[in-house]
Amino acid sequence: MLYRLIMLSDENDEFRRDIKINTDATFFDLHNAILDACGYTHDQLGSFFTCDNNWNKKEEITLIPMECDSAIDNYVMDETALDALIDDEGQKLVYEFDMLAERYFYLQVAEIITRQYLEQPEVCKSMGKAPEQVLPVEVVETKPKAPAKSKQNKEDYSLEEDEDNDSFDDLDIDLEDLENLDIDNADQEL
Repeated sequence: MLYRLIMLSDENDEFRRDIKINTDATFFDLHNAILDACGYTHDQLGSFFTCDNNWNKKEEITLIPMECDSAIDNYVMDETALDALIDDEGQKLVYEFDMLAERYFYLQVAEIITRQYLEQPEVCKSMGKAPEQVLPVEVVETKPKAPAKSKQNKEDYSLEEDEDNDSFDDLDIDLEDLENLDIDNADQEL
């Protein structure tokens, strides 16, 4: 079986990559496929995060093992199969490709394809130029943080939610574009 993942960026509205990858491939295989699809070097750290439907981070999958509290699962890319953490179509992930500047790609499972297998991950759609892999240090130091959106209209807003929320609600990307993305009818151009 295969996943077809749609990958977007909040830095370039024209950027899109669709990647087909075996469901039993590892997150390391997906990491390499993303780097190759963007023309990036393989000498930078990165992390994946599974997300809920509101883009709140859940599990982190790191490139190298990290020491952490034993109560928290520690997933490592080359030891974790995609199908261990990806359950169904529509599931959301983020890939942090520039850890110093906290820059991300936003991924969504567009389709699960049965009875197919690939020797290598495949880019089946490529649009737009990928953002720079790493921003120069002076840009990172002067890069303004996106202003947080007002939470006054949220009925169930709480202070604890604000303090512990690892959500992407305050990013410049219009997350509604991802949620409204017609993944069932997305073109599968080569």
